Amino acid sequence: MLEQSDILDVSALLTEMETLREENRRMTVKVRKAERALSDEQLRLQRIQDANEAKRQFLEVVQAERSHLERNMNLLLQNSRDLILFFDADEKLAFATDSLIAAVGVAGFGLLATRTFREVFAGLLDEEVIAQIEDFMATSARAAQTDATRARTCGLELQIRADLYDFEGERDYRVDASLMINEAGEKQGWLIFIYDTTDLMQAKREADQANAAKSDFLATISHEIRTPMNAIIGLAKMLGVTDLDEHQSELLSKIEASSNVMLSLINDILDFSKIEAGKLELIYEYFDLHELLASLVSLFELMLSQKSLKLNTSFAEDLPHIVYADPKRIRQVITNIVNNAYKYTQSGEVDFSVRRLDANDGATWLRFEVTDTGIGIREEELGRLFVAFEQLDVVRNKHIVGTGLGLAITRSLTEMMGGRVKVHSVYGEGSTFTIEIPLTEGSLSDMPKASKSSTRFTAPDARILVVDDVEVNLEIAEFMLEPFQMTVVRALDGQEALEKVSEEHFDLILMDHMMPRMDGVEATMCIRQLPGPMAQVPIVALTANAISGVQQMFAEAGFTGFISKPIDADTLASILYEQLPGELICEE
Repeated sequence: MLEQSDILDVSALLTEMETLREENRRMTVKVRKAERALSDEQLRLQRIQDANEAKRQFLEVVQAERSHLERNMNLLLQNSRDLILFFDADEKLAFATDSLIAAVGVAGFGLLATRTFREVFAGLLDEEVIAQIEDFMATSARAAQTDATRARTCGLELQIRADLYDFEGERDYRVDASLMINEAGEKQGWLIFIYDTTDLMQAKREADQANAAKSDFLATISHEIRTPMNAIIGLAKMLGVTDLDEHQSELLSKIEASSNVMLSLINDILDFSKIEAGKLELIYEYFDLHELLASLVSLFELMLSQKSLKLNTSFAEDLPHIVYADPKRIRQVITNIVNNAYKYTQSGEVDFSVRRLDANDGATWLRFEVTDTGIGIREEELGRLFVAFEQLDVVRNKHIVGTGLGLAITRSLTEMMGGRVKVHSVYGEGSTFTIEIPLTEGSLSDMPKASKSSTRFTAPDARILVVDDVEVNLEIAEFMLEPFQMTVVRALDGQEALEKVSEEHFDLILMDHMMPRMDGVEATMCIRQLPGPMAQVPIVALTANAISGVQQMFAEAGFTGFISKPIDADTLASILYEQLPGELICEE
């Protein structure tokens, strides 16, 4: 039989065993947590090892590619025929391609390292070029100290001739210098490229020669066509003041119309040539828009009446009165569009409208719109409409006279004025051309004084010398000067003109350009060297040469004015009013 003490011992033992089991359970949980933590850590370590291995492999690939790239770059640089130089922040040579060694003629780069640009190229480049490089370095360095952002844009471009390789002789080179700035905005040095442009410059010289030949050809064509045109138009005017019967007047009208067509063709060719060469200049001035539109309407009514076409006009009431633009070119583009409608419309009408557009750019935009009932344009041909020398549907339109330049010139001039051209057409029904041009509005106070050519005057006490090697041109000039009642003296070439000026007094000379023995330019230069007051006599070039730049040439030769043939009566009157001494002008 168990005693009481034994029972207590068993109970204590059981309690202790239960405690041990609980402790064992807790320890088991801790062990499992530790095992899981250890497993997670092992997995994390494995991932780190995998990432490091991948990074190592990637760096090996990058290093291999970098080495390959560096080798290729080194091959490229060291085999480049261009001179590539890097000067450090102290303006000392730190790197250069092998081509520099060949150009300078030294044994190795070590003999050039740490030298300045002047020390490297002394005797090889002109002193002026070296000085420009040094000045650029100094200027860009100062810019880097105050404004690193602006300094990044510092650069120098020079076109030079030099003998860098003594076995080749002098050649053309381009020098490009730029300042090097790091991400912190600090000056690192200068990079200089010197590369051969001989072939490019030779091509440019050949192109310049071709352009010069083209200009000479156009000058010759202009002279050869305008000279007889001056005679034809002038003689027609002279004939027009004689007594003619109805049939003769009709024939004369056709002669004048054909002459104007010929003149329009040569003007188109010359204008297109100027546009191509970038030498056509716009002349902006204040003018009366309403007067311009009125004169255009009168012109269009006369033109369209020849084919019994009706002209409908519609001008918005809010159109500005005085505007600032190029009136000559606006007149030209509108006339081209209406003339195009006239040529391709056999019956019906032409609508001409002008209205103001809403705009947010501060300018006043006007829309000039011309709609005809002509033959229209096929949709697939609209893309060729503004191409120079293109004429659409040649077989159908073979009776239409023109060079195919009118619309090309119209678009170019409109775009030069900041505008745009649009066209909508239905084949067989008609076309609508729209020209939108920005203008600046002005007031009456902005208008220049009344045109001098509009002032009626005579100069009975004036003596004028007209010089031209073509007799008929002298007759026409005398005819056009007759209303001014002045004394006209003739000379057939520059030599005769020089002799007359040396012996007689003249108040004005109208001098032809191209003449035998002595041309107008040479004669004018000789007159300017004469002793006495005749050296200052006004001399106006009277020439059939109307290509771009000719006015500047005449001005440099000593001419005081310029009139192109065929002579326009209003232009002649304006020149006379401007050039003759004021005391000789008798206004009516």
